[in-house]
Amino acid sequence: MKTIPISIIIPVSKDIKIKECLNSIRDDSEVVVVLNNNPSEEVINIVRNDKRCIAIFLNTVGCNLSQALNIGVQKAKNEKIIIMNSDCIFPEGIISEINNSLDNVDVVKARVLLLHNTFSESLVAKVRYLYNHIFNNQKNIFCPGVAFNKKIVSRVGGYLFDEDMGWGEDADLSRRIHKFKLPYIFIKGEIIHLPESIFHDLKTAMKIGIGKRIRDYKDNLLFKTSVKNLFFYDIIFDRKEHCKLSLKHYGLIVTMYLIIWKIFYFFGYIYAINLK
Repeated sequence: MKTIPISIIIPVSKDIKIKECLNSIRDDSEVVVVLNNNPSEEVINIVRNDKRCIAIFLNTVGCNLSQALNIGVQKAKNEKIIIMNSDCIFPEGIISEINNSLDNVDVVKARVLLLHNTFSESLVAKVRYLYNHIFNNQKNIFCPGVAFNKKIVSRVGGYLFDEDMGWGEDADLSRRIHKFKLPYIFIKGEIIHLPESIFHDLKTAMKIGIGKRIRDYKDNLLFKTSVKNLFFYDIIFDRKEHCKLSLKHYGLIVTMYLIIWKIFYFFGYIYAINLK
């Protein structure tokens, strides 16, 4: 087993897929598992039975994903960090590829391949692929599979993940990486994301919408202006050309699901007006 000086941060609550995630780590790397939001006994036992894991229990009520990630990074012993989801797995060799790449640049992004077994799961996989690898001129640096050297914190506004947002924190980090012009690379290797249901995906869309509204509120963006931009310019008039790109790559049915996803995102954004 090869020793690699990198720390893998995995937040988890009740997702038993973490067992597959941990089993996919074939190298000797530090694994920091942040157990938050009342983790299940089954998940706790999976983590405790893996001797490589440094388990961190967060008992704060309502502890969000951003808080879990920040604490995981703070506790990590290594300078190099990989952010991983509990429902994803590492193909052989990719941890080493990420580690070697971080010797040359401070931000690295592995591509994500979302598996699917059903038609509905394929819709989720294709829309996720669009957001991860097609939209925004293929510049989105979204989790999982984001890796960085800890020292970037001073170059991206003094923080990594915005704890007020809770969700959509990776998009905010991606925005700041581009804003402050940090060099980054996409590697050839892919993180494997296990299948995800439409129900979970649309629930996530709403949470990301909530996080985006909180970020906009902190940036003093007017609510009415933001709503107009989201609903009319983005969803109705396709200002970002997301629907155009979706039609080009996957056709009408996937594009219809993309619109549904955006509507749920919009609902989350509207809901968050009460969370200021």
